[in-house]
Amino acid sequence: DADGRIRKEAGTFDFQGKKWYTDSNGIVKQNSGLVDDGATRYYATADGSIQTTAGFVTVGGKRYLVTNGGAVSKTSGTFKYGSSWYAAASDGSIITTVGITTSGGKYYYVTNTNGVLAVNKAVKAGKKTYHAASNGILAIGVHKYKKSYYYSDSKAVVRTKTGIVKWNGGYYHVKKGGKLTT
Repeated sequence: DADGRIRKEAGTFDFQGKKWYTDSNGIVKQNSGLVDDGATRYYATADGSIQTTAGFVTVGGKRYLVTNGGAVSKTSGTFKYGSSWYAAASDGSIITTVGITTSGGKYYYVTNTNGVLAVNKAVKAGKKTYHAASNGILAIGVHKYKKSYYYSDSKAVVRTKTGIVKWNGGYYHVKKGGKLTT
């Protein structure tokens, strides 16, 4: 540590203007990888220091977001970074497979291999249409898109065929193209 003592527990410490992580034997993790002290996960750079500035890193083919201060998320869900929205899988890695994907019971449309989600727009995948909300989650059930109401099934596919749908105990008439009759 900064006082020259050998650490006997896993954790972080500051030394020479950088943040470092040691395992329970006092060994600094090197060669660019994720390290975890139980409470927080970090990204160790090639020299063993912890990246403390926000940005994306790739470890083992998976993409992660490092926040200011050095924490790497361990949780799933959507988040905004810069002007874009992203979805993280259950291990905290960003979903980067382009197209319709699901994680944690939610559906998303990933627009590129960086993991950017479609937001506030209709997207097409094959012959199917989906509506992406402002947080990147695809709508399920009766929902408002622009100025009209629509119905999307349990896999977020917008129903575009004329007919009757049942949702939350109510019945709705779907007009050709998907708009619901009000």
